[in-house]
Amino acid sequence: MSQRLVDAVHNGETDIAIECLLNPSVDVNFIGTVLLKSKTTEIELQDELPHRVNSVYEEFKTDVTALFLAAHSGNLSLLRKLLC
Repeated sequence: MSQRLVDAVHNGETDIAIECLLNPSVDVNFIGTVLLKSKTTEIELQDELPHRVNSVYEEFKTDVTALFLAAHSGNLSLLRKLLC
């Protein structure tokens, strides 16, 4: 159930996350595994040609808490509920 909370926050499913928080067995400090995406952008400067912009998205598996994910996404209402 605690991983379900992490997954709900990660997927932006606030209603499911709040439902999970109502369950007394849920550990809000649970560290769950999720896939996060990172975007890297590189600008290649070329003398007389137009500059070239390269963007690469990378996915990486990491361990996070629901609080981290809510803060990262800027979900203030969920942040408040997680901190209570």
